[in-house]
Amino acid sequence: MDIDSLKTLVHAFIMSRLDYCNAVISPGHLSTGLSDVLQQRVLNAAARLVTSSHKYNHGLSQLLHDELHWLDVPDRVQYKLAVTVLQCLQNRAPKYLVD
Repeated sequence: MDIDSLKTLVHAFIMSRLDYCNAVISPGHLSTGLSDVLQQRVLNAAARLVTSSHKYNHGLSQLLHDELHWLDVPDRVQYKLAVTVLQCLQNRAPKYLVD
C-alpha cells in the first residue's frame, strides 16, 4: 500500500476517532491525564505506521510535527475548542452553541 493511501486510512479511521468529542476533555478537567496519555499513544502508533518508523525512534515528536503536521493531543483539544469558539462568535455554529 502506498503512503498516501495509508495516510488517508489513518485520517479516516484513527484521527477522526481521536477528535470525536475531545472538546469534552478540555484542559481544565482533572481526568485528562490518563486520557491524554492513551490518545497520545494511539497518535504515536499511527505516526509510526504511516512513516514506517520503529517504536523507540527518538525523533518521533519531530516527525509528528515537521513531516506529518500533526498536533499533540492537548494541542489538538485546544485547537478544536478555539475553532468552536470562533464559529460561535461568527454565528456559524449550531444555535444551541451560539446561545
